[in-house]
Amino acid sequence: MMCGHIRIIEVPKKGAALLESDPEGLLASVGCFLKVDSKAELAKHLGVVRSRVSTILNLLNLDDEIQSFMLSLDDDDKRLKALNERRLRPIALIKKKGIQKERFWNLLVAKML
Repeated sequence: MMCGHIRIIEVPKKGAALLESDPEGLLASVGCFLKVDSKAELAKHLGVVRSRVSTILNLLNLDDEIQSFMLSLDDDDKRLKALNERRLRPIALIKKKGIQKERFWNLLVAKML
């Protein structure tokens, strides 16, 4: 079954992930799920290396406010050039959410000047 957008959610089991494809928020009715037991298994399914999966999953450590802001941007929004993955990875590694948000907003302001 072909599905649209992909959303990855970590589940409690260490190293496990649930890959959901949810094109229109109709996941329950479409039933397009893939449960994997490891990041390596997910990588194999996606055709990428395990380290790439880990890198992307680490972005889920970004504060909810940051994630919501990023998801609210249109694909053609010029701020996306400033907020690329390479710049977001170090912010996602910061454990304190307040510092994360401060660094994020400072990055955005600095790159938009």
